[in-house]
Amino acid sequence: MRLYLQESLRIEVLMMIGYGEQVRSQAEVAVLFSENHPELPPISQGTVSKIYAQYRDLGHVTKRQRQPRINKEDKVNVLLEYQEHPVTPARKVAREHGVSHTTVRKWLKDAKMHSYKIQLVHELNEDDPDRRLEYCERMMTSIDNGLISLEWYLYYFYDATPLSRVEMDGVCRQKYYTVVLLMMSGKV
Repeated sequence: MRLYLQESLRIEVLMMIGYGEQVRSQAEVAVLFSENHPELPPISQGTVSKIYAQYRDLGHVTKRQRQPRINKEDKVNVLLEYQEHPVTPARKVAREHGVSHTTVRKWLKDAKMHSYKIQLVHELNEDDPDRRLEYCERMMTSIDNGLISLEWYLYYFYDATPLSRVEMDGVCRQKYYTVVLLMMSGKV
């Protein structure tokens, strides 16, 4: 059976070793400690050696910190959250589930998933009506589901030609910019 000594007992072992010219051997310390604490199983010279090495290397004898155990239920819940709402920010999901946002990102990376925001990555061409319609539908769905918490969501994207018949409330056509106004309240 392996014995883990409490911090106070580990400090006592260090005091028994001594310092300067008053240093005892590790075997002597093991015997002396076992005599002073007959209620505990005897410690070995190796235990004394490990305690002294930890003090010499780290400057303390406290228990080393370990990473907390992963709660598989939390991990599954986070991944399910991202399957349902992939545009939710990692920090928001972390707050809701009580884990750090770096842990959420690590879990997403391990599952080969990504939290993403809808972004315009290149200029739309005039022959992209399907892409435009798909974008507008995704934005309207996000607003209907409450994923966008702003009262108004305003999005500019450069376009040399106006939108071609996108049926959506609040579409204003200008010569060089198309302004799409999406309202949460449904009033223009």
